[in-house]
Amino acid sequence: MSGQSDSGQQANVQTQGQTPAQPQPQPGAHPQQESLGQLLTKPRTKEYLKFFTGMYAIVGLAVGLSLVAVGLLGGAVLQPDLSGTVSNVLEDNVENLGAILSQMHMNRLASQAINGAPLLAALLGVLTGTYVGTTLDVADREAYVNAAASSAVGSFVLVTLVGFLASTQIEPVPTPELSSQAQQLSTEAQMTTSAGMGAVEGIPSAILVGGTKLAVSNLLLNAALVGVVVAVLSAGAVYVVRNFAPEA
Repeated sequence: MSGQSDSGQQANVQTQGQTPAQPQPQPGAHPQQESLGQLLTKPRTKEYLKFFTGMYAIVGLAVGLSLVAVGLLGGAVLQPDLSGTVSNVLEDNVENLGAILSQMHMNRLASQAINGAPLLAALLGVLTGTYVGTTLDVADREAYVNAAASSAVGSFVLVTLVGFLASTQIEPVPTPELSSQAQQLSTEAQMTTSAGMGAVEGIPSAILVGGTKLAVSNLLLNAALVGVVVAVLSAGAVYVVRNFAPEA
């Protein structure tokens, strides 16, 4: 009896010391991939997202605040080279000619900045994808998500900032103010002046296509669309870097 009891205890000890068998993966089965939400909430992804969003915001502020500085303190870089009757009429009979030319210049510059912001975001998106594809040592799928998320949010911030800041410098072009001498001209001279004024007033309408009032909803929509497109391009840059970059 004691021999049977000892052997039973030894069997129990051996059974307790054994580790339960782990289920073996089936042949040909792929490891479960992390979901998109899990990839986006990883600490590394958040770090890159914070970094690139800050950099895109800095670029947007640089562009926008530069326009504000030029609008407050600067002036028109190019001056019209007028000749003949029109030049004489404008200089002699329009008291606020400088203000008209300055505002036309500012409106043109600000409009170019707003229109160019998506192009700048696209360029930064490609650079973002190149940086992520080169420096981030993770699987391709995680690198794609990282670059796309960073570029999408950063582009949205950049386009929005440039749009808001640039729009503060766009105003209607002042109406030409006739001098007292011009108001005393004869009917014939006044007709000539009117022809000159018409030439001036026709220019702003050609430059300020779409008006001078900011459409906030359209700006946010455009920024979101730019973010989506740039996200795809940034992920594409990661793919190109990791698959086609020549070895050093």
